[in-house]
Amino acid sequence: MSQLLTKGGLTPGTITNLDDTSKVVKFMFNPFEYTIEKTTTWQETTVTGRNVPLVSFTSGSPMTLSLTLYFDTLDTRTSSGTYTSVRDHTLNLWAMMMIDESNTNETSGKSEPPPVAFEWGEVYFKSVITSLSEKLTLFSEKGTPLRAEMTIKLQQYFDPDDTMPQVPSQPTWTTTAPKSVTFSAGTRLDLIGAFKGTVTKAVETGKDAAQAARDIAEGNNIDDPLNIPSGTNLLLTQGQDTFT
Repeated sequence: MSQLLTKGGLTPGTITNLDDTSKVVKFMFNPFEYTIEKTTTWQETTVTGRNVPLVSFTSGSPMTLSLTLYFDTLDTRTSSGTYTSVRDHTLNLWAMMMIDESNTNETSGKSEPPPVAFEWGEVYFKSVITSLSEKLTLFSEKGTPLRAEMTIKLQQYFDPDDTMPQVPSQPTWTTTAPKSVTFSAGTRLDLIGAFKGTVTKAVETGKDAAQAARDIAEGNNIDDPLNIPSGTNLLLTQGQDTFT
């Protein structure tokens, strides 16, 4: 029988199989906390004579949500002294980590576990389960597991049917003289040289990365290096030793 409320009488959070939304795990006890994490990857470019390397953003990682859930069937004792195993509930979560033969990845052509949705209050987190552990902490006299503590890690899931965000391109170098680069929003002038060694050459000729950036700005009549329109074509003057 489906449980409409938590054991404390609250509206339960849920984890739903998005390939078959009839498969829903309702929380017996809502979590008292959960953790959301995200990391980003930055590329380091070592520059001689500097205390720290130059860094440029590479990509972001998916967000993760971690939480611990508790399940308990101690109150299911019948007149004959038998209990419902708590695993009748927890196995439904394990099933969401198993390969679903009807769910095929469009790229690899292989079957994979289903995406899921964590829902609680106003929170909706579309994800896949990447880690799941179950600790059984209470048993009946006959060894039936009655209480379980489950630690779950969910990873943000991108659905191919969702709109793919446009990936900004890195500065694109032309093959004709003089050298030029197309400026992209979010790029710093002192990092433009890092793509083709300009910063390193600037240091070798006695100039630092900041001076290399100023040279680029002056050579293109840019008054505000922090406010360059995306798509601006920047010329790297052949006559300047910084860019040769």
